[in-house]
Amino acid sequence: MMTDEKLKQEQADEEMINQAFQHLLDSYLTSKHRRKVEIITKAFNFAKQAHKGVKRRSGEPYIMHPIAVAQIACSEIGLGSTSICAALLHDVVEDTDFTMEDSPCWSLLLHGCESAVISDLKIVNPFNHANTDGIDVDTCLNVCISDCFIDTGDDAIAIRCNGKKLKSGRTICENIRVDRCKLASSACGIRVGVGRGKIRDVKCKNLTITRAGSAIELMTAYRKNGDANLYDLRFESVYAANVSYPFRFLQWNESEISDVIISDFQAQCYCSAAFESETYGKIQNVAIRNFSMEILDAPFVLDERAPSERGEYAFSAQGVSGLALENINVLIAEQCKGDWKGFSRFEDCKNVSKKNCNF
Repeated sequence: MMTDEKLKQEQADEEMINQAFQHLLDSYLTSKHRRKVEIITKAFNFAKQAHKGVKRRSGEPYIMHPIAVAQIACSEIGLGSTSICAALLHDVVEDTDFTMEDSPCWSLLLHGCESAVISDLKIVNPFNHANTDGIDVDTCLNVCISDCFIDTGDDAIAIRCNGKKLKSGRTICENIRVDRCKLASSACGIRVGVGRGKIRDVKCKNLTITRAGSAIELMTAYRKNGDANLYDLRFESVYAANVSYPFRFLQWNESEISDVIISDFQAQCYCSAAFESETYGKIQNVAIRNFSMEILDAPFVLDERAPSERGEYAFSAQGVSGLALENINVLIAEQCKGDWKGFSRFEDCKNVSKKNCNF
């Protein structure tokens, strides 16, 4: 049974919350923005319910923090209803049991952000819907993504550099960290590339990828449109199953992919590990270490393009300058051994080394 003292405290908390929210609405209504009170109230009620019963160390209801952030967005920065709603909801997914589901487009886009931390986020979207990316990091600095679960129809995590709409003029995406995430995608588990600029210093580790077209994909352009340059990329401690490609490098135009290390990687896949460079030497200085790959019979029907799309060699590279393979183990399932011709095929490649590679 609730004591009188506890009841009085709850009533006082409720009055405090309602007064703070009314002050927010009053501030918004005196601004020049359109009067979208209904959607702001809806966001407030949702956040209030999600944080119900949770208090900060100071003893005040947790919902007071999102309201305070929304008040800053409205009164001090002069933002409108969309930003106010985002402020009210910004801790719901991270700090409660709510999940982002069935997003009609990108679930979470960071564009031009700095020093962002995303953790314990759960995103579930239809597996057969395009453009339902989980997290997109675009032209950002110092972003850390950790302990997230993402199951979606498009890229689970995409790291890009398309800053043409940013007033800052930034053309670089740098210092991105991804750690301890579980990913499933009908496209790429992690895709790095696309845009016009530089993507640099990306480190991803401790990943579990349970479905993907490519577990890891590095691409300088999307359908040859764009010119992103990728430097200093690290992928380590990755387990990938039910994927077509364990990783793919796709270089077009005059852009570069350089200084990449992939290590401690286990994959169960249906296609080769592939390096495709349109211009010789634009994929360079790549090291693959402690990599094991089990090639399985695809659970779907492959058409007449299968050899060229899937590959006929476990490692297939074209136009690469500087490729080191060390401690590589490839196992091909008995039922599909006849479809594969050998361990590797390198066309127009230089400075290729192989150490302790077993096929």
